[in-house]
Amino acid sequence: RDDGMFQLKDTDGSHAPKSRSWKSGFIKKGAAKVDVFDAGNRLKLGTHVGYRVSISGTLTDRELRARSLRATSETCE
Repeated sequence: RDDGMFQLKDTDGSHAPKSRSWKSGFIKKGAAKVDVFDAGNRLKLGTHVGYRVSISGTLTDRELRARSLRATSETCE
């Protein structure tokens, strides 16, 4: 969370965007951060900061317009 903006840091899934590491010389692809937008604060994203969640919605250029959210575990490790 950053000033009312939310971000998924460890994305996974077939449609999740990938990023490349400068340290590995672009050899390894890893999870890319995704900005999450919740119109009208309907999903109450602030209550899920620090928790592992599954969010579905429309993904465009590393921006996810969230439609639904499901908690998958208590906290991130």
